[in-house]
Amino acid sequence: MHIIKKSPTHLFIGGWKPGNIIVSLALLAAPVAIYLQTGWEEPWMMWATLFMATVIIRVVLSVTLWERIEFDTTAGEVRFDQVTPTGRRRRVAALKPVSRVELDIRPRNSPTGGRAPRRLALVTGHERTPFTRIYTNSARLDSERDELNAWLEDAFGDRWREAATRLRAAAGPGTENGAPLEGITRIRHPGSGLSIDVPEDWSASVRLDRRGPLRLFGVTLLKRFDRPGPLRHAGDGGDWNILIVKGAKDAGLRLAIHEGPLRRTLAETLEDPWSMEWGKEVIETNETVEMGGMTGFSIARRIPKGGSTFVFGKVGADTGTPVVPKFSADVATRQIWLGAERLHIEIGGMARIDDAEMQHALDAMFASIRLPAASVERPDP
Repeated sequence: MHIIKKSPTHLFIGGWKPGNIIVSLALLAAPVAIYLQTGWEEPWMMWATLFMATVIIRVVLSVTLWERIEFDTTAGEVRFDQVTPTGRRRRVAALKPVSRVELDIRPRNSPTGGRAPRRLALVTGHERTPFTRIYTNSARLDSERDELNAWLEDAFGDRWREAATRLRAAAGPGTENGAPLEGITRIRHPGSGLSIDVPEDWSASVRLDRRGPLRLFGVTLLKRFDRPGPLRHAGDGGDWNILIVKGAKDAGLRLAIHEGPLRRTLAETLEDPWSMEWGKEVIETNETVEMGGMTGFSIARRIPKGGSTFVFGKVGADTGTPVVPKFSADVATRQIWLGAERLHIEIGGMARIDDAEMQHALDAMFASIRLPAASVERPDP
């Protein structure tokens, strides 16, 4: 990825694609070389070569030879200007504080393994805009995605903080069944009706994980083994049991919904490997927490700068590059387990220890959790 120009509000990437041009020429030369070397002595050879040429031409016509992609936070859009063998193609996609660059992965039909073909895509809510038509196996896509998302974090950092401030100011907005105030998004679980308020400009994704013990030949290897589903926009209307909210640098929240009442205790959770993923150093514990019609307990932990979480990756990075970051800040995490009769939830939030504003914003999100009365207690028969 070649960066042409970068500023706090604009990012220009693109240029000629010499690799694509060379590969395209090599592909086009393949059927010609076969004809020159073998001729069409047999009818099947002619038809096989023509079929190969048809497939190659179809692929080459979709290859990007030159491009210029402009990220413009002022106008709130991304402008794609790309040249392919069929001509020039211009597109415009929305760019908002919730936008992220992700990898589109094409499933492999072959059982041989290896990296599946991928391509970059801009995701804004329900809208998903691929950068190109072609999937590739390029290893650079991971670093390019991280670099673009790092720029988006810097570009929208102030907007995310403003959104968090609005949520704090409107803590506990509306009634349980009423609409939230402006600038706040209320996300509701379709099965239980449980709801949580998050800043409108923060990204919110959901997925449906499959859970259960991991067994091999009848032996239980892991008591808890999660099989993650694909991430989706939080407002798509489908079922989910995992919610992930991301906003300012090193600030985010993960909510997991489980069936059945809460049976674990604070003592056993303190040594649970899943809990320790949020930091090994315990800052504070609370044996009794009441929130949103549920009761449970909480644990606060510390992750040292440069540490990692299974949800948000490396934390505490301020300078350097996405590939070789430099770390300068510890992160505090707060985990809360809450239970009702029919379900229990795990909430994990994190923010930098020296960032009181984000800590208070997470507290406001925790406090906004509501479970309808019908889900708290089973009605009498």
